[in-house]
Amino acid sequence: MGPSLARFYRFEHRLYGGTTDLRPLPDRIGGAKVALVCVLIEAVGQALIWLAPCSTMALFGAAVTGLGYSLVYPGFGVEAVRHAPPQSRGLAMGAYTAFLDLALGFANPALGLVASGAGLGAVFLVSMLVVICAAAIALPLLSAPSLEMANRSQDYE
Repeated sequence: MGPSLARFYRFEHRLYGGTTDLRPLPDRIGGAKVALVCVLIEAVGQALIWLAPCSTMALFGAAVTGLGYSLVYPGFGVEAVRHAPPQSRGLAMGAYTAFLDLALGFANPALGLVASGAGLGAVFLVSMLVVICAAAIALPLLSAPSLEMANRSQDYE
């Protein structure tokens, strides 16, 4: 197995393992908390790959990245649905998924341009910085009341 295939295998193993084993966490402890922790784990994995002095460290970084990435989508998805009125939750999830697809469709060619201009290592640096920006989105969601909580507080006024 070549080094590229081994990295991909480690990433996928952690991605699917994390998604399967930790799937209930966003519903249990909150999507924003899970998303925040997972994007930070993913950022550490990207940094490990970017700074890797050897293929072993890059493989470890790929595993850490996969583990972190595994619950980012479900964590933010729980938040998208939680902040939507009940009759619009399907629409909220559909819009969330569509914008994720749009972001991935934009990011891949953009990272290709980064790689062609600055080298492959720069891809992992840029990816790490983008992932850290996702943490900045998760932080305000930690204290944002859900739509249901906001409606309950209005009922008491």
